Amino acid sequence: MMTRIFHPMGQGAFYTERFEKINIVYDCGTKNETIGRKVVKQSFKSTDEIDILFISHFHADHISNIKTLKEHCKSIKNVVIPLLNDIEKILIIISYMDLGLREEIKLIRNPNLYFGKKTKIIYVKQGENKNNELIGDNEPIDFEKINNEDKIESGTVLKLSSIQTLDWCFVPYNPKDIERKRKLEEEFENSEKIDIDKIIDENSGDHVLDNFEEIKEKCRNLCNSNKEINESSMLLYSGPLKQRDDLFLVSFHRNRLLCNYLFRPYFTPEALYRVGCIYTGDTNLKKITIKEVFNDYWKSVGTIQIPHHGSIENFNEDFFDFNGVSHDSTFYFCPISARKNGYEHPSSFVISSILSNNGLPIIINESPDSLLIQTIYSHSDEKKQVTL
Repeated sequence: MMTRIFHPMGQGAFYTERFEKINIVYDCGTKNETIGRKVVKQSFKSTDEIDILFISHFHADHISNIKTLKEHCKSIKNVVIPLLNDIEKILIIISYMDLGLREEIKLIRNPNLYFGKKTKIIYVKQGENKNNELIGDNEPIDFEKINNEDKIESGTVLKLSSIQTLDWCFVPYNPKDIERKRKLEEEFENSEKIDIDKIIDENSGDHVLDNFEEIKEKCRNLCNSNKEINESSMLLYSGPLKQRDDLFLVSFHRNRLLCNYLFRPYFTPEALYRVGCIYTGDTNLKKITIKEVFNDYWKSVGTIQIPHHGSIENFNEDFFDFNGVSHDSTFYFCPISARKNGYEHPSSFVISSILSNNGLPIIINESPDSLLIQTIYSHSDEKKQVTL
């Protein structure tokens, strides 16, 4: 049995999966620090170990509560993060210096130092395929065989030897944005005063301070031409390696069982067996077609986290891309992490698009009862007590 939870962080992201004593986390942050600390501490015991922490990207609302997670839990064994080039690091570091976010800067500059010697850092390289199709070795690699600071290809299939019964795997994908990378490099390469290496080095604070205004101006130019500092979030497929009909999904939201009696017009039993999930962070769905990226696993996908809190700017109305498949045979749970007020998220266009494509938008805000809980059972699980 496995339990997946989309936690009530409001304008942030904190999603967990628990396989008995195995704990997986995708992102850990929010705009509301008080709520964030409370939710993280209530989600794990102090004796719990985090087996894998996946970080989609380095926006504060996705990483701001990692410090709480690190200090509250016994340990974090593996951290999987997108590999940034030097200019991308500078862009984030300078913007965070301007906001006074010192803790986040430590994480970005030196993940090994931030997490400590007992934590293994694994970098995911940007995908090279122009069509954003999944690349990498499809032969599963166990985390125990990966060394600290190893750089793996996007699309590498990862497994934990301790998760055996469900044949579960994790497939990270870090999209490549060639145009954004070119603009970043051009902005800094002509400067005679700015030393990129010194900006990244945590011991070279004087260099940053001495050239702060010029660096900040370059960053401002880049941010104006690129609305997001790090728009290319690392996506993650979490689900069975191959399609299986011996696993089924049960979802609860606001104390209600999300089952076919709620959605009888188009909910089918097949949806119960699509137990896999795709986490998207703040990915721009106008630049990447996730069905193509995760094509090998798509028939197992029944849950898709809607990116960037349901913003219309990151959404593509062709998102589901049924590609001729009957709407009657497919159904998706679509959790959206969004604040109650202030950011105009989620967009009404996004909500209506999801509903018209046989999806169920599930808004998760700061209210404790807004969390979405999904439990995955095996038919061989003698302890299940679920009536469908």
